[in-house]
Amino acid sequence: MPRPTLSTLPVEILNAICTQLCSHCKDAEQNESVQRGSTSYRFPSLVGTSQDPVETRALINLARTCQALYHIVTQFAYHDLHVGSCRTPRLIKFAQSSLARPVLRQHVRRLYIEANVFPPGPNWLHIEQWTRRLGMCRDHPHLHFWDPPIDKEEFDFDDVGSFDGSDDDDSAEYPKRLQESHAVLVDVFLTLFSNVSRLALDLTPGAIHGDFLPALTTLDSLRHLTLCAYTQVHELTGPYNMRGLEHLLKKAANLDTLEIKAPVISAHPLSLGNLKSLKLFDSLLSLEDLKNLCRQCLRLEVFTYTYSIAPSIYDIGKDFRLEELPQTLVSLKGTLRCLAVFWQPKTPFSVDHYISSFKDFTALTALVLGGKSLHLCESPMDSSLVRLLPPSIETVTLDGQHLGVYEPIFTLAKEAKAGSFPSLKTLRQTGFEPDSSSNPVKTLKETMEDSGISFETCPTSVFA
Repeated sequence: MPRPTLSTLPVEILNAICTQLCSHCKDAEQNESVQRGSTSYRFPSLVGTSQDPVETRALINLARTCQALYHIVTQFAYHDLHVGSCRTPRLIKFAQSSLARPVLRQHVRRLYIEANVFPPGPNWLHIEQWTRRLGMCRDHPHLHFWDPPIDKEEFDFDDVGSFDGSDDDDSAEYPKRLQESHAVLVDVFLTLFSNVSRLALDLTPGAIHGDFLPALTTLDSLRHLTLCAYTQVHELTGPYNMRGLEHLLKKAANLDTLEIKAPVISAHPLSLGNLKSLKLFDSLLSLEDLKNLCRQCLRLEVFTYTYSIAPSIYDIGKDFRLEELPQTLVSLKGTLRCLAVFWQPKTPFSVDHYISSFKDFTALTALVLGGKSLHLCESPMDSSLVRLLPPSIETVTLDGQHLGVYEPIFTLAKEAKAGSFPSLKTLRQTGFEPDSSSNPVKTLKETMEDSGISFETCPTSVFA
């Protein structure tokens, strides 16, 4: 009997093979398992939006084995698309190729758009042609009259249309035009790839995204949005005003996860009513901005806040205090299920931040705390965990040796046995491994188990 070849395998098996090679599908499965409500909440890693090159090559090689496989494999190979910052001709060629291949555009599920400082000039005419073909000019006639400085002297541009910068006329206006051109370019790619489920883009301060999308274009498939910092600009101009995302968010009615990895301010109402997960990475918001942001998240279930960088000049003096986090998140007390906080600012002097009580958060089931600057309240220390946790809590993770506190955990076990925490099933200590043979640890483990609570330790940080 002849051995089966790839081309003779059933479609279901071929799809399973492709899925094993597709990082997007594997990530999607993991995200679904978290959102289905698993109480063993694990701190989410910073998953990149670019597919592993080895996996991509494997998919392409699979497609080349047989023409019959091409249509099956192609949809997986094009799941991830990284629009990197590159020279103008390459960007033009990529966009033209995308315009000419609408079928392949439909397969793109994850899109990362780096900041492209596309110089207004002769090559801007290509963008104008794209906006016409995509119907953007029809719905936004003022795009016809957007006036990039294409009449500047010829020596301002090199032979591929890149800005030369050899003279300094209108130096104040030029950076502004670069930001505007980047915003239009982002809308062009969002119009081309409107079926994406995960989007990551670099924020350039002052840019307005989504304003030029055609009226009939929606981003209904978009579930996950990541806002990245374009550091070269932020260091000079300060935080991004999230009001610039107002139009984009209105188009993304089904967005359920928002990751912010850039300095932002948020004082303007945004369309975040369906958001289920909000993750802030090294983005220090003022208390008022964070309160405004959370107030608009009517269904938020997961909140993650990590801060482990040196504060910028724009962060110094902000009124954010970790002990006021529960009051800041009070609008979420009926919906928030999972909370993870890692606090370890890089400063020349040590500053201790104390976490306050979440007793009023009636839906909270999982709490993860870590970072050398985060501490439990000390007055009195032995009851600090009891005062911190709501009766609904199911899983607690304390990360770092400084949170390996014997008395508070021992007191928590006694209170749980008395019925104060009927749902508590697991307490983990990560980031260090205590001596399991020592009498205090043995006693603690026995006390926890006697209270019906699993006590686990792990040397690896949950935030690693």
